[in-house]
Amino acid sequence: MSRIQGFLFCASFALSSVFAGAVSVTPKTPELKDGCYQISSAAELYGFAAIANGTDGFVKDSLACGKLTKDIVVNENVLDAEGSLNVADTANFATWTPLIAFTGSIDGQGHSITGLYFNDSLQSPVGLIGSTNAPYNSANREGFNYPEVTVKNLRVQGSYFRGKFEVGGIVGHAYSNVATVLDNVSFDGVVVSGRFAGGLIGGSTGGDGGYVVRNSFNEGSVFAGSGAGGIVGGVYYMNRAWIVNSYNLGTVTSDSSSGGIVGEHWSYGGALVNVMNLGEVKLDKQETSIDVKSIVGEKGYALEMIDNVFYVAPGRNEHYGTAVTAAQLADGSVASLMHAYDYAGFEGSVWGQNVGTDSHPVLTGEVKSATFEARTVTFDTHGGENIEIAAPKGFAVRIPDIERAGYENLGWFGNPEFKGDTLSHVAAADTDATVWGKFMAVASITLNTNGGTVDSGMVEKYTEGLGAKPPKK
Repeated sequence: MSRIQGFLFCASFALSSVFAGAVSVTPKTPELKDGCYQISSAAELYGFAAIANGTDGFVKDSLACGKLTKDIVVNENVLDAEGSLNVADTANFATWTPLIAFTGSIDGQGHSITGLYFNDSLQSPVGLIGSTNAPYNSANREGFNYPEVTVKNLRVQGSYFRGKFEVGGIVGHAYSNVATVLDNVSFDGVVVSGRFAGGLIGGSTGGDGGYVVRNSFNEGSVFAGSGAGGIVGGVYYMNRAWIVNSYNLGTVTSDSSSGGIVGEHWSYGGALVNVMNLGEVKLDKQETSIDVKSIVGEKGYALEMIDNVFYVAPGRNEHYGTAVTAAQLADGSVASLMHAYDYAGFEGSVWGQNVGTDSHPVLTGEVKSATFEARTVTFDTHGGENIEIAAPKGFAVRIPDIERAGYENLGWFGNPEFKGDTLSHVAAADTDATVWGKFMAVASITLNTNGGTVDSGMVEKYTEGLGAKPPKK
């Protein structure tokens, strides 16, 4: 099988709310309020799917907006006490119909969906949402305004999804002509696919739209023949494939090419920032594989940005991230580093931990009662107010974005003379450390032409020490 074969868009569903032989859920139209369907029951959830798919006699609206107003239970006891499919009761489960070519939005408003069940090894893509997609706009390809498909504030739990290709706990296939955004979502259940399975997104391919997963996590089990990932199964040729402030706790199992965060990565626009894998990554049949790793399994192209990424020591064949111990996870060391992150528009204030109660960082927004040994890291702003932070010993610290009014920072250095290369991180150590920012005064330039003109490319400011370009006329 070729690498991209699994991305063939196999939306071969006989789209209906329930497959033959399963318990029936009769779709009901949810109340439409302020442009969004208000979903409060399993029947209304199925009704929303029928509206998005245009099935069961409903007029199709792939742009539909849905909001959960209650926790919803579709099936009970889909999984047994060990977290595996409750095989004895499958005939009693209502089968879910994934939303296909969905271009709308779902806001869980802090609620959960329990007991979604789909079990057909010939169908793909599969998930709460089978695929996010939009019509191709060939007439205006350049500058095309990609729709944003958003799923937020939602937990899918106690659920089982099995398909042929591209199976995810939230989205099976994130297609390239939409921007798929998962924000504050989580999955706990089982995902099974022949190729490309992810705790949140099964697969993603193609171009300018891309996906963003932020403030989210998976604690379900992921299985695939190849391309299994705790967050995303496989990503190919996407210009934006970002996973930020997210983590995996679930076990990831495959025959080859699997990772605790991403199974296969073949995109230039990838970013992993403030990401953590605590789940086991293991092989099902083979004894060894170089493409089974703690963070990213098969890496075709280097990620554009990878920073503050952690996994449990000793890790597996890893080429990305920092290995940490259970003690460092428990004492607040990792949580404090992730919480303090603030660089290039990414910030980590969502991270927190109640040390003594939480065994690892969680997305609560506050680190309480940390017990790690700290060192003081000082950021000298060259005449401005210095900034000090308490950082855990033994870890490198990303130098945050620090601004000083009226000044431009030309870089951070390891000495007050600003000699040598600029720094991106404070080196790992057990001792206190200081780095110096080369902040230079910036002055505005006002040109009085006395009735004349100046070139539109004129310089408008002057940074001390860099020189200024005189007007051309």
